Amino acid sequence: MSFDIFISYARADNSQGRITELVEQIKADFQKVSGRPLQPFFDKEDIKVMDDWRHRILTGLRESRILLTFLSPSLLKSEYCRWEFDEYVNNEIAKALVGEGVAPIYFVEVPGWETKDFDVECEDWIKDLRRRQSVDLRPWYNDGIKALLKINDKYESLNQKIAEQIKRGEIASNRLGNVLAHNPQFVGRKREMRALSELVTKKEIGALTTVHGVGGIGKTALVLEYAHAFAHEYGGGCWQVSGEGREDLFAIIAGLHSAIGFEYSEEEKLSTEKQFYRVLSEMRSLSEKRAPHRSLLIIDNVDKTLLLEPSKIQSLPSGDWLHVIATSRLGQESLFGVQRGRLFLPVDEMEEADALRLIESYQPGGRFPDDQEELSALEIVRILDRFTLAIETAAVYLGKYADEVSCAGLLNRLTKEGGLEGIDNAASDSAERVRHGEMRVSATLAPTLEKLSAQQRLVLDYAAILPPDQVAMPWIRALVAEQYPELGRDAEPGYPDPWKRLLNSLFDQRLLQPAVIRSNDKQVLVARIHRLLQEMLQNQMSDDNSATLNHSLEEHITARISKLNEVRSWDDYRWEVAPLSALARAWAD
Repeated sequence: MSFDIFISYARADNSQGRITELVEQIKADFQKVSGRPLQPFFDKEDIKVMDDWRHRILTGLRESRILLTFLSPSLLKSEYCRWEFDEYVNNEIAKALVGEGVAPIYFVEVPGWETKDFDVECEDWIKDLRRRQSVDLRPWYNDGIKALLKINDKYESLNQKIAEQIKRGEIASNRLGNVLAHNPQFVGRKREMRALSELVTKKEIGALTTVHGVGGIGKTALVLEYAHAFAHEYGGGCWQVSGEGREDLFAIIAGLHSAIGFEYSEEEKLSTEKQFYRVLSEMRSLSEKRAPHRSLLIIDNVDKTLLLEPSKIQSLPSGDWLHVIATSRLGQESLFGVQRGRLFLPVDEMEEADALRLIESYQPGGRFPDDQEELSALEIVRILDRFTLAIETAAVYLGKYADEVSCAGLLNRLTKEGGLEGIDNAASDSAERVRHGEMRVSATLAPTLEKLSAQQRLVLDYAAILPPDQVAMPWIRALVAEQYPELGRDAEPGYPDPWKRLLNSLFDQRLLQPAVIRSNDKQVLVARIHRLLQEMLQNQMSDDNSATLNHSLEEHITARISKLNEVRSWDDYRWEVAPLSALARAWAD
């Protein structure tokens, strides 16, 4: 069940039933205005055991759109209320309410709250809470609901904010587009998210915002989370295309026609340029029909400079109805330098606090068990130099084997085995300097890969020789089943399916990420593998093993093409076109 608001308060503040009274009034007024009941998560039970409490309300926190916080000295001292705030904020992006999902009600005097120096010695969560725009309802608390008449304008402001934020979340939930699913483990990176939002909304005519950095730094993840967090700003939808290995901007955008849902005319089929302008026309039409009247276009993983050459970018429409973001390893100098309408956002590393929160989010219960473990996690962050993929991999590993491996244990291993080994310390400060060495990733990945079964490792090895964004899982299943026949057979009804269990274990560890899922039976058809992980797996393969895997793949693809040449209905096979095309391009290269 989803909730509209989560009521966060100190239990002592509800001793007279004042908070219960106000919540009931808000529910009644919301019903009158919206024509539907308000669904609050309001836990009025006494807290006895924190673990029990966490388990009971964690779902409520994650499924509530707005956090309604009742400010008081008791709340600021409450460990439970701090946990509620931190847990909500870590998932605020998923609710499409970045920085605006918390609605504080100031109802009990907090000494010094309004002074500019109040947050000098405060904890970080209180500083964040204080930055949120609060509604001052102090006269209400002592006098009860009847006092709301004295401050009716402030109370109405609170109700309006609640209604607007709920509507905003509903708009985001029903948005158009084809962007990949939200990653529930995406936390932090608020600085980059704010910077990206500011660049994208500069409203420069025909502006292109490019998020750039070395491989594995989280460029795509950041942009996709922007699309989810600000989906309410794009009534015309959020649309994503892959720029990997491509040089023709017209061609990749023309490929959006099926996602948008239209077919080209016979005349348009003869001209990529006409297809390009038809897609833009359809996107413009969608934007005009749905408020807010704009669309977002994401061009992901640009690795050819010609794709973003100025003459091509100038073909994109001017005006505020279309925002365009590209991700690339290529920086400003490689992409035609400084010029009007071209904006760049370098993404080199995670902030230390964000990296620490990411590791904590994978811990049992979403919290470090003690201060020492938190300090060890902080040292891991520093050893890994805040490299996003390395931090994420360490977090997943620690969460997966929490009963066996502590943060202190992993810190000892990284230190003992040389977690920084392989870094090119001789790199200069030249423009070509690579900030993060890929051996840092391998140092973090090694413990996870050591835990894999032979079947899991074979799946990853096959994924390593396929295009990273088009890993066709049914192909891999057929290939792996030659060695492990039980993985090629569907389970009998009532029994666990070995293949699905194997895939889910790889998805859980973020070694693969599902990209295309068939709706009728939830089968993962296409997955993605991170390029750095792919390169690491390739480097670990012997020449003989690599030759054997590639030979088996070639034989399978030959058989698949023969099969596809014989089919009469393409409904069950259309998904294979993109992986086959990507593999053909890779083999041609």
